[in-house]
Amino acid sequence: IPALDEWKNEQKGRGTTVYIKQIPGVSSIAALSSIMGIAYENSRIMTMHGVDPDDESNMNIITAVRNSEKVFLLLSKPSDFIYYGQVLADAGLGDVKMVMGINIGAPDMKLYGRIASDAADMEELLNVSAEHLALLKEEAAQLEMNSILRYIDVFTELSGRLRFSGQKRIMLEMYLIRLMRPQMDTDEKAVLERVRSVEKKIEKGIPMAAASQAAAVAAAAPAEPKRKLEIAVPEDIEKVVRDWPMILGRSEFMLRGLLNKAKLSLGDNGYLLLCFTESVHADALRNGNFKEQFAGILNEHIGKEVPFDAVVYDESREFDTQFADLADILNIKQIKVEVED
Repeated sequence: IPALDEWKNEQKGRGTTVYIKQIPGVSSIAALSSIMGIAYENSRIMTMHGVDPDDESNMNIITAVRNSEKVFLLLSKPSDFIYYGQVLADAGLGDVKMVMGINIGAPDMKLYGRIASDAADMEELLNVSAEHLALLKEEAAQLEMNSILRYIDVFTELSGRLRFSGQKRIMLEMYLIRLMRPQMDTDEKAVLERVRSVEKKIEKGIPMAAASQAAAVAAAAPAEPKRKLEIAVPEDIEKVVRDWPMILGRSEFMLRGLLNKAKLSLGDNGYLLLCFTESVHADALRNGNFKEQFAGILNEHIGKEVPFDAVVYDESREFDTQFADLADILNIKQIKVEVED
């Protein structure tokens, strides 16, 4: 193995002798086929280990099952057995026999067998208590299938990005906000969920009349004295990201040119982060007139004090592996405002 040979030579140069012995192992596929007493020759072998399922991979598995006598599929976790059983059942392959082995060759080895249409009844694979499972079923019964599919899409995207993120907690929080606010997404599932939410409100009585009345009363009331600015919360940071083109448009020539170079993120302390590729740009925003000008624009636009900081990121690496990209997480296309001489 070239990598091992290179490491071995490197250690030798440091005066350390390394002996490498290759010990062949038994694959899980060979072990499972031996336990079942079947041959795995001429079988289709596929893997979904560490891979998030999507429509394309599901179709590949369905096609393989339809066209092959036997298919071995490496899974990431036991509950995937339920998922792919449902995938096959939905494709009209509910009579396909499925067998799953867990910890093959170990003392606690377990084997499960079902036809695809019955895989969803394997509650023991969920590893939750009976009370928790009953609560999950009760909550699931209150959700529309399209809502559940949207939740799966959001969490699938999150799991793919979370492993490479340098700010996992911030990214998780932003995705949870996105999960609970379908208006932040523009795909079909999110739009359908928003429509259902409106329909439910209409069934209970249209709230717009009350809102209009409240707005009229508020407009008639005398203006309150200017209060001390409050510390911004994540909703205010979200507004900054969404209104970024307007904020840029209110900035003067030099400040606008500087802000156009920034990507927006969120710090662990709740601060708005402006991320630059050059330290000179970050330093310019941290100190002096630019800091005061930008703070004034933010506070006036949001109506609250918005704490912010400027940091530097490595341009040679993907930005969202170092910081949470708020524009991407919130599905906002970040627009640069042209600076004219």
